[in-house]
Amino acid sequence: MYKVEFYYQGECIESRDYDEPFINPQIGDIVNIQFTNPSYNEYGSYWVIKERSIIFFPVQLVSLKQTLMLNIVPDVNHGLWKSDPLYNKNS
Repeated sequence: MYKVEFYYQGECIESRDYDEPFINPQIGDIVNIQFTNPSYNEYGSYWVIKERSIIFFPVQLVSLKQTLMLNIVPDVNHGLWKSDPLYNKNS
């Protein structure tokens, strides 16, 4: 099993489990997160990845193979492409 955890202000705000490896977002990527905890919807669903850490587990000891920890912040551009004329007018 693979896990991705999203952190905001030092707190894990969302966690997802996957049976298969997933696309690993990189620093600077914008991700759209549909939260299971609706209190984070006030920030919007678009977030920017600021930092990432990966934990690898010994396969023979546990079923969890990898955890990807992502430090994220709300995207002030709300998911707009950089080529959009409105990009950066919200910051």
